[in-house]
Amino acid sequence: MTAFKPLLPCNLKDRILALKEPATLRDLMAAETDRTVTLAVHDRGILMDADDRDGYARVQNKARFLDIPDREECLSIVDQELPEEHPIRDHLAQVAMTALKLAHAVSDPANVDLVIAAARTWISTITSGSGTALKNPLGHLQHLETV
Repeated sequence: MTAFKPLLPCNLKDRILALKEPATLRDLMAAETDRTVTLAVHDRGILMDADDRDGYARVQNKARFLDIPDREECLSIVDQELPEEHPIRDHLAQVAMTALKLAHAVSDPANVDLVIAAARTWISTITSGSGTALKNPLGHLQHLETV
């Protein structure tokens, strides 16, 4: 994900205020190559703006669940960590589908992103770094279908 959310030192204040159109903050930062770095992040909240009521409401909702990655954020993490053809990707998709079925099966409203993130966290705890499945505490692994 690409966004422009700079952390600016105070000593740039006068230079920022002195910018003349059509120059922008992006132009100023482009000239500061020795002081800038691009960071890869998975949090889509960095793309959000709160310039109007609707945007502010979206930011407020996102802030309530900052520790829960949504679908796109989970996929961004998987894309960074696993090669495209890695066999565990299919397994992660099955775990996510099972989590969705469970979320929809419960009578109380559930945060679907929380359930999927929990399932993906669970699967990461039962796999080693090589992707080899380890036995769960009951001694077996199985994909459960929700009835």
